[in-house]
Amino acid sequence: MIVISPAAVRQTPPASARLLPKPVHPSQVLALERDLHPAARRAA
Repeated sequence: MIVISPAAVRQTPPASARLLPKPVHPSQVLALERDLHPAARRAA
């Protein structure tokens, strides 16, 4: 799970979540997707 949030997160996110604070550049989302998803790493 990728969470993009304009505010500080008050709860500890689940271990499977990655947080990106706003403003976030699309390349940051793509890079995180490549890190999290094995098939995306092979395609890069």
